[in-house]
Amino acid sequence: MSWQFVSGKSTFITDGFTLLLAMLLASAAFAADTPIPLQYSERPPYVTRSPDGSVSGIAATAAMRAFKAAGIPYELQFMSAKHQLVNLQANEEPLCSIAWYKTPEREAFAKFTRPVSQDTQTIALTNINFQAPQHATIENLLANPETRILLKQAVVYGSYVETRLSSAKAHVIRTYDEYETIVRAIKNGRADLTFATLEEVDYYAKHLGYPIAAFNVIRFDDVPPGEYRHILCSKKVPDAIIERLNAALP
Repeated sequence: MSWQFVSGKSTFITDGFTLLLAMLLASAAFAADTPIPLQYSERPPYVTRSPDGSVSGIAATAAMRAFKAAGIPYELQFMSAKHQLVNLQANEEPLCSIAWYKTPEREAFAKFTRPVSQDTQTIALTNINFQAPQHATIENLLANPETRILLKQAVVYGSYVETRLSSAKAHVIRTYDEYETIVRAIKNGRADLTFATLEEVDYYAKHLGYPIAAFNVIRFDDVPPGEYRHILCSKKVPDAIIERLNAALP
């Protein structure tokens, strides 16, 4: 927006270029003066919090690198996934969050950057005694009403899996327990299986001290490649900030 003085009177002239320039300058000032809260919850190996408080992981490292490369200051805030979504939907302040799948529901209340990482294919991690169907697919695995599936609440397991979960006959249990607790429940037979990615299975088998032979791993022929993870931001984050993050991502 620019000013023009005509016969001693000032009038506004809307100009696309000057408006864009003003937005960029505003976002630069915003980034320079105000660190953006960058909220996260532990989701190893994508987001991992060390005992010293530092944060790393496949998606977290890429996200923080993008903020730094774009010159956008941020402040890490540890928070449950449920409360992050509540904050994003409330849209009371500019804030971002690490490592989310893109869904139509989330696009309705938040902004997404370009991907920061891509998961490997979704597999099933099962109790060693679980009898999987021969030539298992997601659909025939979910068709058995006696199968107990333990999943983490507020986590999306990819559009392909979620679509089939919505009509599953299997007993699907959603919990706010952390993944370590879910994996232990599978190991101890309190549930039959959970869905995960190959990198998650590898991480928890090593982290919890379980040999991978303590579980069965089912790979599905019908499941597409893993989905992308993004930085998710509230609507109050200026578009120019999203554009700068996008430019900083590979």
